[in-house]
Amino acid sequence: MRLPITPVTTLMRELRGQLCQLYPAGRIIVFIDGIDAPAVDAFASLFTEIIEEDDVAAFHARLGDFHLSRAEQAERGVVVDEDALRRALIGPFRSGSLDSATSGFQLGTWDADRDAPLESRWVTAPADAVLVVSGTGVLAPELRGMANWSVWLETNENMLARRAGRSTEQPYTAAEFSYLKNAKPASAASVMVDNTNVNAPVHTYRDSC
Repeated sequence: MRLPITPVTTLMRELRGQLCQLYPAGRIIVFIDGIDAPAVDAFASLFTEIIEEDDVAAFHARLGDFHLSRAEQAERGVVVDEDALRRALIGPFRSGSLDSATSGFQLGTWDADRDAPLESRWVTAPADAVLVVSGTGVLAPELRGMANWSVWLETNENMLARRAGRSTEQPYTAAEFSYLKNAKPASAASVMVDNTNVNAPVHTYRDSC
C-alpha cells in the first residue's frame, strides 16, 4: 500500500531512491541514529513502510530490544548486548544461511521494560530484503561497521533543552554529550537529516570547507 504524499514520505522516498541506487538487490542493512530516541524509532518504522512500497521485504529492529540486563549494564558499563545483536540478528540476516521454515533471525532478544528475555521469534526473509535498525548509539564505532548505509537524525538543541531535566545550557545528558563528542556518529552517517520538525524533515549536507 502506498502511503499519502507528505513532506515526510516525500523525503523518505528520496532516501529510498538513494539506497536502491547504491544497493539494488541482496540483503541490505540500514542504521538510523539520533539523540531523540523516540523520534528515531518512529522515523525508522515509517521508512520501513516506505521501502515496502516497492514490494521489497523490509524489517525494523530496535537497538533497545538488544540491551543487556540492568545488572550486566551496571557490572560491565555498557548497555547494548553486541553479541546478541550480531548472533541473533545481523549475522543470520546478512548471510541468509539460517532462513528456513523453522529458523531465521530475531528482531529482539531483551525486554528492557521487564528486564527479561523476549520470547524467541524467528523471522525469515527472501534473498532481497532490507533490515532497518534504529536507536541512539547504533552508529557507535563498534556497531557502525555492520551497516551498509546509515542515517543520522539531527534535532535542534533548543528542542532538546525543553525536556524535563534539561536546559539551554545543558541540552544533552552526560551520556549523550559523551556519545556525540567521542563517537561522532553524525560524521559516520551516509545521510544527515534535520528532524527538528518531525512533520517536515530536511535532508542536510555537510560543509565541504
